[in-house]
Amino acid sequence: MTNLAVYLCILAMASWAVSGQDTNEMLAEFSSAEKVEVSATLSSDTEGAIVGQDAAVDEESLKSLRDHEESLKSLHEESLKSLTEIAGSPLMKTELSVLQLNQTIKPEIGEKLPGFVQSFPGCSCSYEEGKGKWKCAGTIAYPAAVSGDKCCCCGLTCDKRQRCNNEQCLTIGIDQGPEVAAEQAAWDKLMKGADILIGDDLPGFFVDLGKGQCKRSTIIAKCKEKGLTPLCDHTSYSTQNQCYTPRSGPSHNRHFSHWGGHRVHMNLGDDYMFYGTCFYALNGDWALAPCNGDSHCWTNGNSRLSPNARVLATGDVPNIYFNDLNACKAKPEGLGCWRTVCVKMEPNKAR
Repeated sequence: MTNLAVYLCILAMASWAVSGQDTNEMLAEFSSAEKVEVSATLSSDTEGAIVGQDAAVDEESLKSLRDHEESLKSLHEESLKSLTEIAGSPLMKTELSVLQLNQTIKPEIGEKLPGFVQSFPGCSCSYEEGKGKWKCAGTIAYPAAVSGDKCCCCGLTCDKRQRCNNEQCLTIGIDQGPEVAAEQAAWDKLMKGADILIGDDLPGFFVDLGKGQCKRSTIIAKCKEKGLTPLCDHTSYSTQNQCYTPRSGPSHNRHFSHWGGHRVHMNLGDDYMFYGTCFYALNGDWALAPCNGDSHCWTNGNSRLSPNARVLATGDVPNIYFNDLNACKAKPEGLGCWRTVCVKMEPNKAR
């Protein structure tokens, strides 16, 4: 019976050591528990004698427990240290992840392959294929300097909204400062006032279309006023040589106005900004625009935006109708006037 109590107490000690319970309190509880176990098997006239005889055994057991406690603490520290070393190891920075075997990622059309996420013990991270970035959730467990902080990740493969500051990354041996600064400098040079980046090297500019329905002719005229060219909603709409379409990359042969199977693959950033945006298309003088959550609609009707939870999580998009955009209904009840995306490229035709 004594051996059983000692065994149970050793198991409990693993969790007590981690939770920080005072050693003396723990040993006192064990001593009390063992006496109860022994006395439960005795008659009342022999109870005191047996407890006295077990005093030497108790001292030996308590010494053994103290030794086990030190061993468990040592193992716990080694475990946490190992997790930190893994998080900051070269393997995490250079090796390919299992996600690179994912059949939905198509490098042959320009979709990038993800590397391992650089994060912390306690964090759960997922790869956003649409953005080509990692996002993490939970609370950092270790190292102690950042324990309890909201989970994040380090480096350029991490979503900017989820990226740790450099002080946090340095605790696991990752200095992201230089590469993040270089990224920002390159971004500023490339974008020069642009609003979005299409693919790897095509800056896009949102252009206000003013009051009225979104029409193809209006899109052409407003982009021209800025010295720009309309972005074709789809590669197939470039046959009139009036808009520009990327000839490769994740947007090739896909609709900018439609999320499912199209915009989801383009890594264009927060999706809320495309609600209230219409795109050059070929159907009389009308354009296409996101509507009904993840779908798209022609602008000659009065469709509703119906933004879903995914959109609302990144920005405030009111559930308005196309007529509200025609009338330039102001924020926060509306989104203002229709707008489109223009680029600093000459019109082209798909090959």
